[in-house]
Amino acid sequence: MEPTDAQFLIINALEMLEVLIQQTFDPETNNWYILTLSEDLPMAMIVPSGKVVGVNLPANTSTIQNPQSLVLDGSKSLMQNR
Repeated sequence: MEPTDAQFLIINALEMLEVLIQQTFDPETNNWYILTLSEDLPMAMIVPSGKVVGVNLPANTSTIQNPQSLVLDGSKSLMQNR
C-alpha cells in the first residue's frame, strides 16, 4: 500500500518545523512510524486517516542503538498489545 495524502501532509509539516528525527513507513500496515524532538510525543504512528497516535516504548530502551531500531521495536510492542 502507498501512504495517504493525509500522512504526507503530517510528514511534510513535521519536516518544515524541523522536529522529525526519523521516519519509517510500513507498507504492510499502511502506518508511518515517526521519532520526533517532542518530549510529549517522542514516538508516534500516523495512521492512514492522518491521525497521530502515541506508541509505547519497549521497557528496556537502553539496548537500542539508533532511531531506526527504536521505531521498529515500538511497532512490535504496539502489535503485541493488540
